[in-house]
Amino acid sequence: MAPNTDSVSLTAKLTQVRDRLLVRYSIRNDGRNPILVFNRLWTGESGREPDTQRLYRFVTKRGLRLLLGSAPLPSDPVTLRNLPEVTKVEAFTQFEEEVTTPIPVTEYNWYFSDASADLRVAEQVNQVELFVQYVDANGVELKPSTIHPGAFWATNAAAMSNNSTLRSGSSAMSLAVLRQTDEFSRLVFGQE
Repeated sequence: MAPNTDSVSLTAKLTQVRDRLLVRYSIRNDGRNPILVFNRLWTGESGREPDTQRLYRFVTKRGLRLLLGSAPLPSDPVTLRNLPEVTKVEAFTQFEEEVTTPIPVTEYNWYFSDASADLRVAEQVNQVELFVQYVDANGVELKPSTIHPGAFWATNAAAMSNNSTLRSGSSAMSLAVLRQTDEFSRLVFGQE
């Protein structure tokens, strides 16, 4: 069942604090059902551990896009699908969190985590936007996370594929970034 996207909202404040980008966000669930927010990234091919990167980062023509969600897949087939662990937000409640990332902000997608520093170019962006994915919790089988206290992982990943994406809206900010110049899957929508 798809969630009622009108009943879930995202607010975010993006601020440069010395050599870090501070992302403060809040998700309000005014719907009847709990939701699962894809905000607990993990890494490791042989065993899970928390991803110290904390969020995915993409440089596009529109600026810097930050993602808490499922990273865009590469064009080649993958043997392991990295689906983030989730935070459960009950009906009629709010979840708040803050995340930081160093400046210059380096593009990051889990599927390209071994990208060489030689393949990065310094650029400046003027817009930053946060995207957060979530799904209605009904029908999703959950187990407590062994790596993120208070979080869960879905045992039936197929139920997680019917997700929705929240957008914070662009924040005007001049920010140094390092863009990948090799083949790299970015967060894009439609005909972008």
